Amino acid sequence: MIDSYMQLTSVNLDQLSALVHDVKLPPTQRFAVPEFKVLSYKGQYQSRADAIYILATAKAAHEAWYSHGLVIDFGELHYRGGDEMAWVLQVGQQPPLDCPFPLAFVVGPGCEAGLRSLLELGLQRPVTFKEYCTDSLESAVKLVAAKRTAFQHCRDQWLKTPKN
Repeated sequence: MIDSYMQLTSVNLDQLSALVHDVKLPPTQRFAVPEFKVLSYKGQYQSRADAIYILATAKAAHEAWYSHGLVIDFGELHYRGGDEMAWVLQVGQQPPLDCPFPLAFVVGPGCEAGLRSLLELGLQRPVTFKEYCTDSLESAVKLVAAKRTAFQHCRDQWLKTPKN
């Protein structure tokens, strides 16, 4: 039985998906937490494996380069549908704190309709498209900054609430 476990296969995230991603940070002072980071994804979203790739790389980037907000740039992603894409809304969440982490998406023509349908119709707690999505990096950064204020307020209220 042990012998069958010793025939291990090497795996990596690139085997899951043909998508490619990039992580960018704004200039900051040494040891300062950046206000935001930008994760960009390019390619054709085809399956659950692509959602796993996006979630895994986004969570890894969030852990490696923590920032106060997150912009995910889907401007060059082609996405028509698939409920698993909703998993990306988990990135940055800090259980047991029930406050949405400051997150925004840049969308392009290849993914706008799919993301609109997912966010407004495909979630247990639907949100409006404009709560998360915009068509430029500049407006996404502004959206994240506004959400950061709401996140801090929510977190402060949560911290003041007695815990059992």
